[in-house]
Amino acid sequence: MARPDKQPHVVFSPKLLLALPVVCVLIALWLVPTERRLLERQIVDKAWGRAIETLRKLPARERAKQARYYALLEIQLECRLLAADDPVALRNLLVRACELAEPFQFDSDFLAEITALLDPVRDPQAAYQSISPVLAKLPPARSAPLYEVLVKKALAAAQPVLAMQIYAAHWQTSPTDATTLRLVQLARAGGQPALGLRAVDEFARRAGRPLTRVSPRLAWERVGLLRETGQPALAYEAINELMTVVEPAERDRLFSLLMTTARESNRLRDLLPEIQKRAAADPENVQLWRTLAELALAGGDQKAAIAALQRIVALEPNDRSHHQRLAQLYEWNARPNEAFDHYLIALRLREPSAIERLIALAPGLYRDADLAKGLGEAGDLLDRQKFAPFLARLEGTIGNFEQAEFYYRKLIDDPKASLTLLKEYAQLQMDLAHYQRALPVLQRILRQQPEDVPTLGALAECHFRLNDYPRSLEVYQRLVRLAADKTNIEGFLTLAESMGLFDAAADGLQLWLEHWQQRAAEPTVKDYQRLAYFQGAANRPERVREALEQAVKRFPQDTSLRRQLTYALSDMGEFSQAADVLRQHPDVRTEDELAKFYLSLLIQAKRLADAEQFVTRELTPEQVHKLGLAATVASVYEATGNWRAAMGLYEQLHRQNPEQVSHGLAYARLLVRAERGREAVAVLQRYLANADAATHELAAQVLAGARDFKRAAVHQRAYVAGKPQDPSRAWGFLGDILLARGDKQGARVAYQRAIQEMLRTLAQP
Repeated sequence: MARPDKQPHVVFSPKLLLALPVVCVLIALWLVPTERRLLERQIVDKAWGRAIETLRKLPARERAKQARYYALLEIQLECRLLAADDPVALRNLLVRACELAEPFQFDSDFLAEITALLDPVRDPQAAYQSISPVLAKLPPARSAPLYEVLVKKALAAAQPVLAMQIYAAHWQTSPTDATTLRLVQLARAGGQPALGLRAVDEFARRAGRPLTRVSPRLAWERVGLLRETGQPALAYEAINELMTVVEPAERDRLFSLLMTTARESNRLRDLLPEIQKRAAADPENVQLWRTLAELALAGGDQKAAIAALQRIVALEPNDRSHHQRLAQLYEWNARPNEAFDHYLIALRLREPSAIERLIALAPGLYRDADLAKGLGEAGDLLDRQKFAPFLARLEGTIGNFEQAEFYYRKLIDDPKASLTLLKEYAQLQMDLAHYQRALPVLQRILRQQPEDVPTLGALAECHFRLNDYPRSLEVYQRLVRLAADKTNIEGFLTLAESMGLFDAAADGLQLWLEHWQQRAAEPTVKDYQRLAYFQGAANRPERVREALEQAVKRFPQDTSLRRQLTYALSDMGEFSQAADVLRQHPDVRTEDELAKFYLSLLIQAKRLADAEQFVTRELTPEQVHKLGLAATVASVYEATGNWRAAMGLYEQLHRQNPEQVSHGLAYARLLVRAERGREAVAVLQRYLANADAATHELAAQVLAGARDFKRAAVHQRAYVAGKPQDPSRAWGFLGDILLARGDKQGARVAYQRAIQEMLRTLAQP
């Protein structure tokens, strides 16, 4: 059976089904974000790459609605995506950032972003190269912060020259007072003050007015730059210009700088009248007097500086530096006493540096007592350990020997005490006649310096004072060998002479005379005379001669040495050499004794021709009689065979003084030779009563010649009885007289005696 048809059950209505797609589409449209919202979500999710892509896809209309925001956002996103080591990308980004910032006049936000781009760049040169295209597009007011960033980066990298170069580019576009000052600072930091000076001068040129009117601050800087670039003369002129526009309070400071530049440019004399004028107008102004003193010193006028410092000291007597400077000036001007006074005051005012100057000035001023008092009041300023040697000397000088001994003992107790201290202490003991104390100190010195001459001299004296003469002589001999100077040799000679050691004394003096060129003292005539004396006392005649010959050679004009040498040669029988030496005497023709002595030497040397030549050519008859040389000249004539001349002189002498036996005998002898026997007998008659051997001999010869053999025999017997020098000849002549008289027996006896005397003489060794 058929079922009945069922009607279908409708769940959704057609309208609903038609509305459903529409709703889905609407929901889909609502769920799908817009590009703006997508960009915001990407920024929140830090998806910087997709965000920059989304930003670039934004419709121009949408972007134009918030142009500034999207421009900044693009720069920020690009900055986050920028690689740190990609300078090309950085440069491109900087260019893009400039393009984005330009429509907005490079306001502060854009500049901050551009500045941030430079942070990761460590190399300031690279940063500058990267941003230089950007800087060229910026107005000066906007580029200033960027330039500052670059400058700071260069300074942080210790590249001040680069910082200056970077800022110079900015200054070229904006040469203001502030930028010029900044450029000057950077130029100084880069060691290029000349570039800073050029910038200041260029700034003044562009301003078209004097710099002092445009910017006094830059005028100050220009002064400093001129000095730094070695142009003090221009700095001096610049300061003078600046002083016309600054306040009075600033002028004083400028004036001080003006003095400095004047000193540097050698124009101090230009300022001296102004300073003097100021000081005269305000005599109580210490600063003015200080300035005047400095100016005078710089100008080399030390007298004016002293006067100014004296005024300063009067105004501020308790300032030790003033006394110190014034003392220095006194010292430089050869006024040591005034310097010493002010150094003492400075020391009392607790100036430690005055101590060394006082110590340096003390020698020669004889103010040791003042110095000792000043040092005694110095307290802890004086390093007594450091100055102990000087203090010891000072105490000894002023007679405070106990304190000097105290200082010295502490110093020399140290085994490492210096030789200088040991010598000073030994000398102190010697000066105090403490020879027993000085002896071990001297020996200690010699252990370190065995050949120290002054110490050996002191040791020799010390032994001498202690009456140990042998040791003293031993040290003196050692000393003379080391250093035969005058002082040492005198001590040695005195000691040797007192001990009777003339040979040692002579050797020591000879050593000194041979090496005197190495000594300070030059030998004198008395030294050679003393040497001759020592050689003679030591029984060394040859060395006496040598000493005197050396002396005459060294002092040829000294007459006393020549006489001594003549006497020495004569005593040695060297008559001819003695005559030659005496011949050089300037008074040999005018002095009686010398002329006689010279003639006698010639005669003894048998140089009769020289003697006669001297008499006839160099002596006039008047000189012969005036000098009493008639007898000597007569003997010369007689010796040379000039009988008549000799007889004439003897006759004159006999007539002038008949009592003179020698003259009468000589005259009688020559009368006999001239066959004038009777006259000879008459002359002899006066002397026969008290005749000596020579008279008897001559009388016998004269009477025999006159054929008065009886009287001749009497006188010949008297002559023989007197023990003649040649008895054989004397007895033989007696035999001749007796034989002539006719007494053959007596003659035989006399001849026999003559033969006996001759044999006896021949038998003698």
